[in-house]
Amino acid sequence: MIYDFHGALGQMLVYQVNIKLQDPERMLYLAIPQPTFDKMNQQRIFEVVMERYQINVLVYDPVQKQITQWIRQTK
Repeated sequence: MIYDFHGALGQMLVYQVNIKLQDPERMLYLAIPQPTFDKMNQQRIFEVVMERYQINVLVYDPVQKQITQWIRQTK
């Protein structure tokens, strides 16, 4: 799980830079399944990384196929 997070975070940071260059008003969100989010959210490092790099998160229920949370980082 942490390995997948590292990969997703790296991609997300590159996408953020690219989107800011092309369309600064667009909001980018990292989609995370609810069970994964629940496990990761128990670790302080996850919260700190999300805040430090201003990563917006979309949490979804993979069974119900619906969004459960939108988490937008604000400075």
